[in-house]
Amino acid sequence: EHAQTILQRVQKLNVSEKILLALRGGKEIRAILLRDPNKEVSLTVLENPKITETEVELIAKSRTTSDEALRKIRKKREWMKNYNILFAFVTNPKTPPGIALPLVGELKTRDLAILEKNRNVIEGIRAAAKKLVRARKG
Repeated sequence: EHAQTILQRVQKLNVSEKILLALRGGKEIRAILLRDPNKEVSLTVLENPKITETEVELIAKSRTTSDEALRKIRKKREWMKNYNILFAFVTNPKTPPGIALPLVGELKTRDLAILEKNRNVIEGIRAAAKKLVRARKG
């Protein structure tokens, strides 16, 4: 008999067990729980003290990330100080425009130039990037 995979073991847990695991689990478990259908479970992963900025960047970049998760990332000042997270956050088409737009000005000019041509980014963000590039070249 084969040992159960971590995924199979995690899937058998109830919501409160998954939430506890989301707070304490290692990288592999966090990756599994981020995709949990229960929003409370997936959002709790962001509260895990061991989560790395690299993981947060991947979450901020992912188009499957819920806007609640994106809002939670936005609220954490240390994460938003990380340029890669900031860039991933602003360029994710799933990021609500109202919370992405005020951050466009924090991007580097060369990234804004790339951003204004990126068709995957929402129009308002592209327009803001274009305006800033013009203003900075001014």
